[in-house]
Amino acid sequence: MKINIPEVLIELRSQVVNQERHQFASIFDPMFLGMKIANLLFQKAWRFHLAQRLGRIGARLFTRKDGWIHSLPSLGAKWTQTRDLRALPSQTFHEWWAARAKEAR
Repeated sequence: MKINIPEVLIELRSQVVNQERHQFASIFDPMFLGMKIANLLFQKAWRFHLAQRLGRIGARLFTRKDGWIHSLPSLGAKWTQTRDLRALPSQTFHEWWAARAKEAR
């Protein structure tokens, strides 16, 4: 008998998520809040582009001269204890693509 383990695990995870979705305390969960905010930002292109610009401005506060982010505040602090992040690029892919197309003309 073959058991499709990935499919079973996905189904079990969906059951847990559905149970958590109905709990009031989940609204204060940082992961839940982050996903809700991401959902809101991804619904409209202008919101996404605005978030990218604001993210670049905010990331400058934490980027060191070597071009890496070595520590973040709050929830990011735990994550950056064991890893570093490369600084955000000065322009997004869409901005780069538009500039490239403009130069080609």
